[in-house]
Amino acid sequence: MTARTPEQDGAPPVAEDGDELTGPLASRRIRRRLTFGTPEALGEEPARPQGKRGKRPPSPWQRAQEAWEQAGVPWPPSTHGLQAPPRRKPVPASSERTAAAGRRGTGLRRPGHAAVAVAAGGVVAVAAGAYAVSANEGDAGDAAPRSAVAAAKPAEGVFTLDPAARTDGLVQNVAAVAAAGPTVVATGTETAGDGTPGRERAEFLVSQDGGRSWRLAPVRAPDGAEPAPGARPRMLAGGAGAWAAIGQTAVPGEAALWTSVDGREWTREPGTGLPFGPNDRVNALARTSGGFVAAGVTSRSGRFTGDTRGVVWTSAEGRVWRRGADLAPLGIAGLGGLAASGDTLVAHGTHARTVTKNVKRKGKKKGTRKVTTTVRGEGLWRSADGGRTWAPVNVPHAQGSYGPVRSLAAGPGGFYAVRDGKTTTGRKKKRKTARYGVVFGSRDGAAWAPAGRLSVPGYARVERLAGTPAGLAAIVRGGPAATVLHSADGRAWRPGATVRGAAVSGLAVAGGGVAVAGGQRGQDGLLAVAGPAAGPAAPVDLTRIPGAVRPERAVTAMAPGAPGTAMAVGSTGGSAAAWLRGGDGTWTRGPAPAPGARLTAVAHGPHGWLAVGRAAAPNGTPGPLVTASRDGRTWRRTGVPGGRAASGAASGPGGYVVVGQAGNAPAAWRSADLARWTRGASAGRGDLAGPAAMRDVASTGTAYVAVGGRQAARPAKGGPPPGELPAVWTSPDGQKWTAAAPPALPAGLASGAFGRVVARGNALVALGSGRTAAAPGAPRAFAAQSADGGRTWRPATLPGTNATTALTAATATAKGFLLAGAEGAAGRQDVALWASPDGAAWRRVAASGNGLDGPGDQRLTALAPIGNDVVGAGVSAGHRGETPTLWRTPAP
Repeated sequence: MTARTPEQDGAPPVAEDGDELTGPLASRRIRRRLTFGTPEALGEEPARPQGKRGKRPPSPWQRAQEAWEQAGVPWPPSTHGLQAPPRRKPVPASSERTAAAGRRGTGLRRPGHAAVAVAAGGVVAVAAGAYAVSANEGDAGDAAPRSAVAAAKPAEGVFTLDPAARTDGLVQNVAAVAAAGPTVVATGTETAGDGTPGRERAEFLVSQDGGRSWRLAPVRAPDGAEPAPGARPRMLAGGAGAWAAIGQTAVPGEAALWTSVDGREWTREPGTGLPFGPNDRVNALARTSGGFVAAGVTSRSGRFTGDTRGVVWTSAEGRVWRRGADLAPLGIAGLGGLAASGDTLVAHGTHARTVTKNVKRKGKKKGTRKVTTTVRGEGLWRSADGGRTWAPVNVPHAQGSYGPVRSLAAGPGGFYAVRDGKTTTGRKKKRKTARYGVVFGSRDGAAWAPAGRLSVPGYARVERLAGTPAGLAAIVRGGPAATVLHSADGRAWRPGATVRGAAVSGLAVAGGGVAVAGGQRGQDGLLAVAGPAAGPAAPVDLTRIPGAVRPERAVTAMAPGAPGTAMAVGSTGGSAAAWLRGGDGTWTRGPAPAPGARLTAVAHGPHGWLAVGRAAAPNGTPGPLVTASRDGRTWRRTGVPGGRAASGAASGPGGYVVVGQAGNAPAAWRSADLARWTRGASAGRGDLAGPAAMRDVASTGTAYVAVGGRQAARPAKGGPPPGELPAVWTSPDGQKWTAAAPPALPAGLASGAFGRVVARGNALVALGSGRTAAAPGAPRAFAAQSADGGRTWRPATLPGTNATTALTAATATAKGFLLAGAEGAAGRQDVALWASPDGAAWRRVAASGNGLDGPGDQRLTALAPIGNDVVGAGVSAGHRGETPTLWRTPAP
């Protein structure tokens, strides 16, 4: 990240008389007068001085206050010169969700305040402030109250996509499909292309006409708010007025639950109170006539090796679950398949039984000894009472079948299971083996008999079997393609459409016997409708379903250039992206510096722009990406010798500097011209020794300071794996580096490291993230400051932080430092801001408005000074995806 002392904007002189003002202040007053009237009504000095006892007419706000008080309505507190009190995040009622969504992005959402007027010239009057929006970034600074900051605005037209992109840059999959009559629901996940955990977006696609047309179903929390991201639905079942989906969250061992009445609107249920523990794995879900049944495995140790046993859970409506009866007496080691017909269920899994036998002793000792072993095998169990009690059943081998049951389903006439089969004909050299699938059927799940065969050219295996009262479908792998076979009774099977180049993970049969398959093809989700006709399955174009697929777009860093200009970098569609801000506030995207890459830092110097990040290598291993541009429009790649990772960049007295990692050691590279790079060296013994990594670098104007993390000492045998500790390095020229003494971790943190640093002269602020020993999965933000160029450090206390605070961006401003963070539970995060003149004493800055608070998650991911203002980029995220935002405000 570039860390430079920002230039001051040279505003033109302003005349004293109000009618002849020029410059920014004149523009501000002219717009205010057009909106509210005379200078006297605005509380300004009139053009001609008045006497000491002259009275001004009341302002519109004073008249509004009088009217409100006369009506007995509390007047909203003024924000002029006072800090607005913190506001609770609004949660729209179900009847107001559409309206709330429509207000999003307009800049008019200010709960608790009334929208007064929208005047000509783009000035929006809102409660106690007026916001002027220009065609580019908007004159946010003209309207923001002194105690707060301006709102952001949607920026899809600013941070534009690459028109030549061939991919969306995200990873999608369709994990499960279920059908009830003409209603078909498919569920899956959209994941960030860089694999960032915790940002997964769960999606539910619904069709009410047997798979012919689809739409994205809305998902809400029980109170109507945006659901938390970071969950992956894996199993789905429904019908008869109740649907449910079960999956997992980004926290290992934590289950996620969704419910719906009709499959068209879904609720993400709270994770608390569910009987799915960290030592449980849910593997199957079925809808019975009386509710839902889930099946899986539990492990007392959590290692799932040798101590597993089967477990079932039941629920009447899908929201409240309870653990079923103990299956240990039946010897069930785990359950992985489940099918339901009415209130009868059949489960498939493994059993374990203890066998003791006498073994003859070897050697001189005669006799025998008893040896006890655990024998595992497959098994089927049946429940006739909705999963409360279970008994073993047997599916016999017949017609050349062998091996375990491949798949299990309920369909017309009862239950069906399939095993692999083969027959051999001829003798010796003329011997031929035919392979196929053997289908077994049962009316009640108790007595089984062979019913039919599944056969395709080049048969390899049966991948999926699914059924409803409308019919049965099976996906059979043969050669390079998978064939969908259809049956009305389990006996006669006819081949239909084919599915190529995809991994199928879900299958359902809709009304009319139409099969709907879901899965993944490459990094894209697959949803295909397979009718009885031969030929390729008809794929559903997910990009044509509004909101189902949104191209990846991220702004990760921003830096100032020449006065009034800036550069924002990140990625779109999975490729590196850079947007240049001109002096007129217009943003322009240049050609992508590198495909299949992401930029994470940018800096400006005498020879132009430097941007670094990571790029995918041919073998799939990420490598360093270093790019340069003279004018910010045309980019060329350059390289750093021996680099494994490049994560930070700066320009200073010794030239350009890139920091990262080489092998497992911290590394830095220096260049005077952005063409030739030399690797930095240790000033003393062990200064750049590993295992450690530099993650960001800043220039103080006379030297460089890099921050990162160093691997902690390995604990005693049997202890937890070591984490990182903060690390700091300094260099006078970018070539010789000295390890400085970093600050101690804040109380309560067991590990942590720095990830970002900014400088304003010799004053520096570093941001970090750590973890506690009690909750290693929950990161905690912390900060530190240095007043002497990085030689010594002290913790920085940010008022109002809590366990949910994450620090997301930082910059030096014309007045000091500004830090941005996000606070709140996932799905309800708002932007938090802190300002400091020196990095030592911090104050909280009120932040509200579009892109800063409201439904969903709001984040600022990049900040840069532009004269006396700050420009930032961020994102507003909900269950329908992420929208980029652009923010500009006077430096607090």
